[in-house]
Amino acid sequence: MQHRSSRFFTLLIIVSFVFLFQASSLCLASSSSSLAAGHHKEDAQLSVTFLDVGQGDAILVRTREKTVLIDAGNDIDHAAEDIILPFLEAAGIKKIDTAVITHAHRDHFGGFLTLVEALPIGEFIYSTESTIVTQADPEATKGDDVLYKRLFSLIRGKNIPLKKARISDSFNWGSQVHVDILHADQIG
Repeated sequence: MQHRSSRFFTLLIIVSFVFLFQASSLCLASSSSSLAAGHHKEDAQLSVTFLDVGQGDAILVRTREKTVLIDAGNDIDHAAEDIILPFLEAAGIKKIDTAVITHAHRDHFGGFLTLVEALPIGEFIYSTESTIVTQADPEATKGDDVLYKRLFSLIRGKNIPLKKARISDSFNWGSQVHVDILHADQIG
């Protein structure tokens, strides 16, 4: 299990939030409808929206200063076109400041193939360039490696900064939101 954990679940982001806030200013949401246009508390220090993209993940983190998208669902399921872009439009979001690719499975990075072309992205943080697929990985699909390399090519073609996450990296996602990387793939 340790081998699988470090190899295929390559970037575990556990966010430690340091707030100087009143409890009422924290806005957490578990569905996309609760933060649609007009429902985002402008004074909220943080809002987190888990978008239902089917298989895979798409987690939108908004602070007063930044918009961060962690994973973007699967391109096969049209997660970006059908779920993410309509949500961003309804919420009035025109730019992603930071995009995070947790690992090289298509159901986590596939939607970024569309998003890179559809709207400005300030930077990408990724876990690994390695796309080693083994029989022991039931979640990997054939062709993940080709599409992952294509995504990196698109990102570089748009001159979007790429940063490989490393254990103990820290990020400032807002004046009072501090993020620490507690686990990241150390290969590739």
